[in-house]
Amino acid sequence: MTFRQTIRRMLSVAAVGLGIVVAQPVQAAGLLILEGSDAQTYHQLDPYSTNFLNGLATYSSATSLPIAVFGFDPVGAPTVGKVSLGGILPSLSTMLSSYSGIYLDEAGNCCSEPSISAADATTLTAFLAAGRSVAIENYTGGSVFDPIIGISGAAAGTANQFVAGYQGGDGSLGNCFDGNIVAPGGSAYGLGPVGSAVPNLGCFGHQDYKASFFDAYGLTTYIATNPSLPDYNVVISNGGGGLSEAVPEPASMALLGAALAGIGYIRRRRA
Repeated sequence: MTFRQTIRRMLSVAAVGLGIVVAQPVQAAGLLILEGSDAQTYHQLDPYSTNFLNGLATYSSATSLPIAVFGFDPVGAPTVGKVSLGGILPSLSTMLSSYSGIYLDEAGNCCSEPSISAADATTLTAFLAAGRSVAIENYTGGSVFDPIIGISGAAAGTANQFVAGYQGGDGSLGNCFDGNIVAPGGSAYGLGPVGSAVPNLGCFGHQDYKASFFDAYGLTTYIATNPSLPDYNVVISNGGGGLSEAVPEPASMALLGAALAGIGYIRRRRA
């Protein structure tokens, strides 16, 4: 076999590989949501709350398993059901065999960030990596959640300053705001038509997240937003599962590189 034939065969294999990899959706991780208030699932906001919990199962790699609830029992009745964990996270093997997702909420029912250990964070990171869904209620940027979100290096432990509202480090918004609407991601998620109102509380003041910080970690798909708060959002998602388009895996990019390199070689030979 000549060298040119070898190159052509390599290109053929690369093209086939690309066809296989790129044509299939890639889900490197499950759906991660920062829910900037227990308002969505605690303050009697149904059917919004039921749809929110149903979405955790819908965009999970195990769509038929129930939702695990870490602390209090939130409003809403997901189709797959929900199981209370009583504030104790099981082992990873139990989580994977039993639950499609977890609603990680504070045991006292309002209004603070959930209390988890570093070991819990490791379990939840692996749970998410397996394609399961995780919603963190009332997230205020606690450093224990950094591994789950992917915050590391110099940014580790700094997220709180980019959280506004209750217990947030950014005080620019105060603690009384409302007017949240369903975003395109929320419509895809089942929360209602784009732009429809999320039920108001009268004085909403839990958590909002500064997009210029959290976008860097893939948290770019908004479920609900507040159009009166520029650069902030109320409930955001990393776009896992079905909420965003798939991107090529590193292996497919390597195949593409090999193909382009081979094409360049053949063109130079012909020249």
